[in-house]
Amino acid sequence: MNIKRISDIDEVLQCIPHEQDIRNRGRDTTSISTMLLGIREMLDNPLFGFWIAYDEGEVVGYMSAIASTLKAMKRLILLRMYAPKKDVQKEFKNILIDFGKEFKIKPGIVRIEMFKNDGAMQRRGWKKVSTIMEKRYY
Repeated sequence: MNIKRISDIDEVLQCIPHEQDIRNRGRDTTSISTMLLGIREMLDNPLFGFWIAYDEGEVVGYMSAIASTLKAMKRLILLRMYAPKKDVQKEFKNILIDFGKEFKIKPGIVRIEMFKNDGAMQRRGWKKVSTIMEKRYY
């Protein structure tokens, strides 16, 4: 397995079949085009990272994260991790730790935002620490 940090949106496009599957399962409602536009805007930002795991040339996982360096909110925010196999998950965890070290973020301070199925993440060791609320004015 080879994991590469991506800086070209064309490489990110390899992840579209997996993203479509995620949407087909109801785990994300964001349009793929909106997601790709956001990634394209962030690829040059050193606080943002997008990594793809390859095995024999095939995409076996990918992950994106952004670092918050604000003093009171110093942490990594995991935006997406698609890693069906435990060995890929383990390697991505190591990448997150190294990525955080670049910004002097203590290992293990990673946040995610869930829209559904938070029980599955809790079974994987994530702890529910807050609730995000939203109100729309349109």
